[in-house]
Amino acid sequence: MEYFGIDRDIIIAVSLMTIVTLAVILNILTCLVLITVKNKSSYMLLCLNLAVSDILRCIMGYSLETYQIRQENVSMALCKGSAYLIAFFGLTSISILTVITLLKIAIIKIPLTLHRIEGKIT
Repeated sequence: MEYFGIDRDIIIAVSLMTIVTLAVILNILTCLVLITVKNKSSYMLLCLNLAVSDILRCIMGYSLETYQIRQENVSMALCKGSAYLIAFFGLTSISILTVITLLKIAIIKIPLTLHRIEGKIT
């Protein structure tokens, strides 16, 4: 199927590569900013891990996906490998976001609990 004289697969491949390139550039900038910060905390380290995970997913997973769009005969191993890499780094990002959320909950709840205990003692 063609749109404006251009094959649909080419439009999808160019769109995907544009998104991947933009994601890699922005995540590299995020890594550079987080590395140059002087007061590093566990939150910053988790954000750095999240950016690295996104970079790896974009480079390793989506670039294989773009290659597969343009090829007629793609081996099953390449297709499964691409899906595994995308899923693995996606789940890694989700687990990092979960840890960040649990840290934020702990930061909020623990002082409140300690304040209630101190109020009952005094």
